[in-house]
Amino acid sequence: MFGKAFGEAFSHLSHKVMVDLPMQRQLNRAKKLALGPLKDYYARGIPDLSRDYEAAEYVALDIETTGLDAQKDILLSLGYVGLDSQQIFLEQAVYNVVKPAPDHDNHDIGGMVIHQLFDDILAQGEALSEVMEAFLKAIYGKVLIAHHAKIERSFLSQICQKLYGAPLVVPYVDTLKLELRQRNRSLNPSPIREGDLRLDACRQRYHLPSYKAHHALNDALAAGELFLAQLQNLQHLQRSALQANPPKASGMRAASFHPKASVMQLLY
Repeated sequence: MFGKAFGEAFSHLSHKVMVDLPMQRQLNRAKKLALGPLKDYYARGIPDLSRDYEAAEYVALDIETTGLDAQKDILLSLGYVGLDSQQIFLEQAVYNVVKPAPDHDNHDIGGMVIHQLFDDILAQGEALSEVMEAFLKAIYGKVLIAHHAKIERSFLSQICQKLYGAPLVVPYVDTLKLELRQRNRSLNPSPIREGDLRLDACRQRYHLPSYKAHHALNDALAAGELFLAQLQNLQHLQRSALQANPPKASGMRAASFHPKASVMQLLY
């Protein structure tokens, strides 16, 4: 689909140190400050980014909020589901509606309308602390997946800062960035038009069905399926690269040829 061989797509990373140093520094600071469930997560939950991506475990997630500002807007719902590099585990799917704190009076009506989460539904939701405690347990040792992960990263980190005294420092595979990277490295990259990198538009390129948007669990499942389709494409390119340019025929030393990608290489 994208033309570039798998090995070429990640060649600039073949000698990359398998430690994200800025993230490690943030993590070290957060570990010292974290309380409660976040402290437990840091004690046992950080995934190994140097392992083969095919052997890693993942959690695809999506959030719905009243706006895009993590400092003032609030979390309305959280959806997530477990998967590996081959399949999604629907029995691990979780959907939480979050009950707003009693002292919060800055609801964005527009955001609530889009997500169809009105006061009567939110009133029956769960406390934010309960939702986050369960979520942190569910992601022990797993890599997070989200489409345009900047939103999830900022909100969940800010929430952990308020609840547990430290940010949530965790690796994300951003399916939007993964898609953009593959498009940019194709032999004949087409111009990216407005909307081309939206979740549904990306899914259409892999012939995946459309889901109702603005529902956290639906979007989490959609991101997880997109990720698996992207991996299948990378695996296809890998096989094509090996067939077209086997190490001996191309003069490459076996030690310098990287047929597998690590989790770290999916992050950048």
